[in-house]
Amino acid sequence: MNKGISSVFPGQPVREVWWYAPEMLPAVVQTTDYTLAHFRRHGLDAQKAAGSDVSRWQDAILYGEDPPPLHILTAESFLRYHWGPAEDRQEQIAYLADLSRRRNVEIRLQQFIDGPAVPLQAGAAVRFPSGTTLFTLTGETDDPGIAGSYVKAFGEACDAALSPEDTTRLLDKLSKDTG
Repeated sequence: MNKGISSVFPGQPVREVWWYAPEMLPAVVQTTDYTLAHFRRHGLDAQKAAGSDVSRWQDAILYGEDPPPLHILTAESFLRYHWGPAEDRQEQIAYLADLSRRRNVEIRLQQFIDGPAVPLQAGAAVRFPSGTTLFTLTGETDDPGIAGSYVKAFGEACDAALSPEDTTRLLDKLSKDTG
């Protein structure tokens, strides 16, 4: 039985998560087909995808007991490129639209027409009772200044993106147009 996000971080109750991925969808909101397509594309063992830490994060954040607030920021352009069959792409976009309606999930898209994405390093900031830890491709830190700056920059990038409501409407439209 999934005990929630705290099973990923034993002894550390998670209070909130901010996740930004500028070059693809944040892993926590990927469908299996999307994940497997990217594993294969980069020559990685697709069998490991299901047992990865990201898969545990996804289960805990989205399907666990009392899930924490999850803030997702990504670029609209990555929903439009052809990473697999149209049915798989439509399923991924519909899944995002459904997630965007959850009470604990906020998804914002940086629109393609607005130009390049706001410069922010890909990563996830996780707030625990003891403070915020920033996880990036280059490592992790719980330095309050660095983690706090990241969360502040994340908020500023969200201000430049579509509102959650407009994001849901765009996801619904893209899902219909892709199918």
